Order: sequence, then C-alpha cells, then structure tokens
Amino acid sequence: MPRILQRFLNDDGGLVVSAEIVLITTVLVIGAISGLSALSNAINSELNSVAAACYNSYQNGSTYGSANDPNYGDPNAVDPAYGNAPYRDNQLAGYDSMNTDEQL
Repeated sequence: MPRILQRFLNDDGGLVVSAEIVLITTVLVIGAISGLSALSNAINSELNSVAAACYNSYQNGSTYGSANDPNYGDPNAVDPAYGNAPYRDNQLAGYDSMNTDEQL
C-alpha cells in the first residue's frame, strides 16, 4: 500500500495538461470580459441614440411652421411642444447663430 501511495504522489504526468487548461481558460475569460464590456458600451450608446431620436420626434399631426400650423406666419410664435421660439436663419439646435462650429 505505501508503494502505491508513493507512485501516486510522484506521478505528475497530468500536471502539464492541467496548467495548460488553466492558462487557456484564464486568457479566454479575460477576453470574454473585455469583449462583453465593449459590447455593453456599444449597446448602451446605440440605445441612447434611439432614445434621443424618440424624444426629438414630436408628432402631433403637423409640423411647426408649416401651412397647417395655426401660428403660421407669426414671427413671435412659440412652439407649443418645446416652449421656445423656432430657429431662424442659420441657427441650429444647440449651436450659436454666429458660429456654428462651437456648441453652446
């Protein structure tokens, strides 16, 4: 019996295979974590874009400033959806009217 126990303790044939499996598994887990993190960030960014598009698509059957708008032609009219005057000339949402390269 002691001889079988001694042979079992001296046997290290499976040690190399186990070390390789641990190393490969570690690399795969690190790669999976970084890949899933990048995927999560991409999905979050895309969902934010979709949410912004939904938020900005106010649809009440008419376009503000169109001919079927009750305030059509009134230069001081206030957009009922947003509570502000419409953009005029070269003004863009969130941009200065004088310099469109810099955001407010």
